[in-house]
Amino acid sequence: MVNLRKKLLKGLDEIFDQYKATPTVQNAVSASILIPNFNMLLIGVPGTGKTTLIRMISKAFFGDSFEKVSFSQNVTPFDVFFYLNLGKLSKGIEEISPRPLLQARARLFNELGRAPPAVQNELLELLEERQKSWRGQIFKAPTGINFFDMNPMDATSTGVSDALLDRMDISLTVPALNMKQEFELLYEMSGFSDDLVENVKKVMTVRQMQKVWGKVDEIQVPPSEMFFITLLRAMLTKCRYFDRSTVDPNHIRQRCTECNYKGEVCSQVKQVPAFRVSKSTSKIAKAIAYLKGNSEVQHEDVLRAFALAIPHRIQLFPQFKNEYGNENEWVKQSFFDAVDMKQRLWREAAELFSEALKGKKKARDELKELGNKDVAIFGAHQAWFGKMSSDIFTEIAWEDISKTCSEASQHD
Repeated sequence: MVNLRKKLLKGLDEIFDQYKATPTVQNAVSASILIPNFNMLLIGVPGTGKTTLIRMISKAFFGDSFEKVSFSQNVTPFDVFFYLNLGKLSKGIEEISPRPLLQARARLFNELGRAPPAVQNELLELLEERQKSWRGQIFKAPTGINFFDMNPMDATSTGVSDALLDRMDISLTVPALNMKQEFELLYEMSGFSDDLVENVKKVMTVRQMQKVWGKVDEIQVPPSEMFFITLLRAMLTKCRYFDRSTVDPNHIRQRCTECNYKGEVCSQVKQVPAFRVSKSTSKIAKAIAYLKGNSEVQHEDVLRAFALAIPHRIQLFPQFKNEYGNENEWVKQSFFDAVDMKQRLWREAAELFSEALKGKKKARDELKELGNKDVAIFGAHQAWFGKMSSDIFTEIAWEDISKTCSEASQHD
C-alpha cells in the first residue's frame, strides 16, 4: 500500500529543491494543500515567483485540475465565473454555464488587488458556500484549494476588502531571493529547463489528495490546545473597559494609559481578529501535525499555526506600525515575546480553572487575582465565572486541560 504521507513529503522536497523559498513559505504552502477549501494569499513584488510556486504545487498534487483567472479593473463577476451561450442567446434563450475555474480542484486568482469591489464581493460566496449563483441557478464547486496572489506595489490595485482578507487562512509575503538562493537557482537552471513548472512531476492524484485530507481531518486538537488558541486571541481582543468588537478603537486607546494592562500587546492593536483566526489556527495546526507524522496537535503546532493565521487579520496603531514596519514583524517580535513570558502564568491559571470549576472558592479567588496580571486570564475568568455559569462540558474539558498543563509543568 502506498504511504501517501511519504509520497507527499517527497514531492514537496523535490519542489523546494528547485524553488528557493524561506522556511516560512515552505511550511505555509505545504500546510495549505493539506486542508480542503483552504484559502491562501501570496503577496510579493513581481519576480518573487508567487505564481510559479502555485503552478508547481498545483501540477504536482492536482494534475490537470487547475485553473487560473487574472483580474483587472474592468473584469465583471460574470466574466470570472460564467459563460453565456451566444448562439442560443441569438434565439432568445439565455443559457449560462460555469467556467472551468469553478470545477477545478486548485484555483489561482491572480492579481487579487486589481479585482473590482463587485468581484471581491462575489468571491465571498465561493469561499463561504463553495458555490456561485446566477439568477436563481446554483453552480456547486468541488472541494479544492483557493490560491490568491497580488503585488502590493501595483499602482492599479484597488486593495483587498477586510471581509475578503479575513477569509484568507494565510496571507504570506514572499520575499525576493537572497544572493545565495539566486546563485543556486542560476546554477541549477543551467543544467535543465528554466521553466520550473515544466520540470515538476505529477506526484499525487486528486483521489489520493482526498485521502490525505481525510487523514488530516482525523488529527485531534486536545481541549488544552483549543484553550491555548483562545488565550492567544484574547491577548489581542480582550479589554477591561469595552467590548472591542463594538467600540471605536481610538476611543478604547484613550483608556489604555489608565489600565493595569497598559503594557500588554492589546494596547498596540487597532483592528483585532474575530473567530476566523481561531478556526484557521486549528486547521493549520492539524496540517502541521500531519507533516510531522503526529496524530495529535501539540503546543508548538498551535504557535506556528497562529503565527501564520494572525498577521493579516490585525492592524497596529500607527506608532507601533512605524516601529516594526508591518504586522508580520510585530507578530514575530512583540507578540511572541509576550507569549513566551506568559507560558507559566497560563499553566497556573489552567490548574486553578480546573479547581474553580469543581466549586472551590479559593481557586476562583486566586484565579481572579491572577487575572489582574494578564488580560487573557481576565477574559477567561470573566467568561466562565462572570455572568456565565459552568456546565458539564466545561467540567469535562477542564479535566483534560488541567492534566495536560500539569504534565507540561513537570517537564519544565
